[in-house]
Amino acid sequence: IRESLHAYGKCAMSNTTATLPKLTAEQRRAATGQFERANQVLKGGDHDYGLQLLLTCCKIDPANIVYRQSLRRTQRAKYNNNETGQSMAFVRCLWGRLRLKKAMLRGDYLEALVQSELIFMRNPWDLPTHLMMAQAFEELEWPDHALWTLEQIRSSNAQNPKVNRPLARLYEKRGNWPGQKKPSSMT
Repeated sequence: IRESLHAYGKCAMSNTTATLPKLTAEQRRAATGQFERANQVLKGGDHDYGLQLLLTCCKIDPANIVYRQSLRRTQRAKYNNNETGQSMAFVRCLWGRLRLKKAMLRGDYLEALVQSELIFMRNPWDLPTHLMMAQAFEELEWPDHALWTLEQIRSSNAQNPKVNRPLARLYEKRGNWPGQKKPSSMT
């Protein structure tokens, strides 16, 4: 059964076209307003409310990397950059992980992004979630988002091939590597 679900998931992923919701001007204004309010709230020290506002921004405008970066920075700050997140986060996120895997199998990559962010609310350093989120970004054809996601987890998993292989593949597709020097003929 497990293999057939995995094969179904691969088939569903390859047959799904990446479509993004078109944002109306009103939705953009709402996201911008939420983002500005989140920044005000965070300056006051209310991480929980600020996180909810930033999460709403990411739900409204999933392609906006600035909202996502601010959300991740705030998630990490909430846990004082402890690299483990909330106590017992793994257990508390079991249902979320199941929903994330189901969204990936269905090819619902936007929902997978939401589920990933909900898991990150408890542990923003969760390796399997970062890997699935990067895969969802790739399926949506947002390679810069996928690179950013993998780079976020690489600092604590620098020698992990599960992080380095997809990261190298994305950099290769992009045609550049961090710290890569230009060939002498191009300087």
